This record gives sequence, structure tokens and C-alpha cells, in this order.
Amino acid sequence: MFNFVNYLPKAADWESAVKLTADPLVKENFADSSYEPAMINAIKEHGSYIILIPGVAMPHSRTGVLKNGLSLLALSEPVLFPDNQEVWLVLCVAATSPEEHIKYLGQISDLLGDKAKVSFLKRATSEQDIRNVLNA
Repeated sequence: MFNFVNYLPKAADWESAVKLTADPLVKENFADSSYEPAMINAIKEHGSYIILIPGVAMPHSRTGVLKNGLSLLALSEPVLFPDNQEVWLVLCVAATSPEEHIKYLGQISDLLGDKAKVSFLKRATSEQDIRNVLNA
């Protein structure tokens, strides 16, 4: 489901967390260099509309998307998004169409609906921990 999975103890701020999550999508040509700033600008303009459930953000943009992809960043230490929303899991979606976006939302909803998996993800301390949860 996820093309890229990363773990870090912390990020400097919410913008860094978004960039760190999106970087693999840009580096591997799932999106071009306009993708990250488009997400950051949307959050600055609209606030924390990308918070799916407490602690989980899903920045996304169609700007700059070249092909479909998902990237995940888990943080041990939550980072504050606008509106003082603490986030420990960032999921960047790159979707080429509304249909692909909806497909990804369904997959993410299934993941976040599994409280045991979310609990394990929150306690993860490595990329391997995350992969183990995602592949269970």
C-alpha cells in the first residue's frame, strides 16, 4: 500500500514533517518539485483540514503529481500542525485522479479503523516496526 515508509524520533516543525514525508515521492518521480510547496501552502491557507483522526495528518495535492503514490512518516515525538493539532503520523498522498484519491482514502480508512494497528504504529521505533504492522 505505501510506496515509502519512514520513521524519525522527531521533526523540527509541521512543514519539515510534510517535506520529509513528501521527499521520497519527489525523489522517485511520483511528483515534481511543485508538490511539496502546494501542500504546505494549502495547509497555511486552510489550516489543519488534513487531520484525519487525532494524531494523523494526510497532506495531499494534485499539483505536481506524476504518478500515484503514498508515503508515510511516523514520529515518536508529535509535531504541532496549525490550530495546535499534535501529529505523530503523516501520510502524503499523490493521486493522479479523483478516483485514485478515493481509492487511497479507502485504504487509509481501513488502516486507521484498525485500532490495534494504529496503537502499534504509535509505538513504533523503527521503519521495520512500521512495515511489520502494515504487513500484518
